[in-house]
Amino acid sequence: MIELSGTLIERLNEAIRLVCTPVSEKEVAGFIALYEKAGIELLPSAIDYFKQYGGAYRNSYIMLTDPKRNKDISLNCFDTITDFYYSSAFDPVETEKDMLRRLDWAMDDIETVREFTGQNICPIGEVGYTYPALVYIGEDSKLYCIYEWTEDIGVFDTPAQILEAYLRNNIPIGVDTMPIRTDIDDYPKEVRTKMSTPGTARLEYGDDFFEIRCFSHSEEDEKSGNPYNCSFTMKVRSGEFSGQSHCCECDYKDIKELITQLEELVNFKTDEAVFRELAYDSTIRFTGDGCGHITVSGTIYGDAKIQSLQFEFMTDQTVYPSFISDLKRL
Repeated sequence: MIELSGTLIERLNEAIRLVCTPVSEKEVAGFIALYEKAGIELLPSAIDYFKQYGGAYRNSYIMLTDPKRNKDISLNCFDTITDFYYSSAFDPVETEKDMLRRLDWAMDDIETVREFTGQNICPIGEVGYTYPALVYIGEDSKLYCIYEWTEDIGVFDTPAQILEAYLRNNIPIGVDTMPIRTDIDDYPKEVRTKMSTPGTARLEYGDDFFEIRCFSHSEEDEKSGNPYNCSFTMKVRSGEFSGQSHCCECDYKDIKELITQLEELVNFKTDEAVFRELAYDSTIRFTGDGCGHITVSGTIYGDAKIQSLQFEFMTDQTVYPSFISDLKRL
């Protein structure tokens, strides 16, 4: 481990300097091509950002005073939109469809940020953990952050400043390395499947989908009997309507129960599976007709239950094995 010293921001600046590996011209070209395919104007400042920070945490992570967050603050928190290019046992390559979908999500709030900044902006990545900030970059190279728990927009000069706001008293003490395999395609298929990106379970049928993302599970809280031991976001698109429910919470046993119910549903042993989160009582129902068709319906709530989305869309049982596999990896 390489030890860090100084103030919090000094430690973060040094850690980021140590963990940033070079970005190749091929990777830059892929970065540009992805935005072109998504139809998003890629600013010169975004390309500069990718060249500087796109290689962060390929094979290192920050050691913190709270060791439970070591990999959270590195592997799951410092993503450029195309971090999927970097293969490792912890952060494998995703498909182009996944990348474009992630860009599509980022565009949901772009007009809000553009109005706030008064300039052209584009999405660049996520920085943070548990509920990471969605980061946009402006023509002025400043970073503008949208958070899931507040309507305030954060303004920062560097990613280290964003991390500083997250860490507060959880001081970085060093930088360490981890075993990396860049030849991910050489892994057996069943191993690659287990290595897919943690924290997301998505059920998709046509243009409609239900998704659990940014999932975090505290084993310590679960062992202590605290039922609020999982936090996550739920997102739904149904026809022309879509919405997100942030700051969701549940007991991990509820995820296990949902898996059991869905397995019974697709095997015609029951006609309904229900998942209910604890914070705002958002509820999702999966109702089978006995012929392989499953209706997904429910209501998700925004912060303080001020906004809500009631939805319903049709699926069939063929899309559930991958969704159940995603749930098992949460």
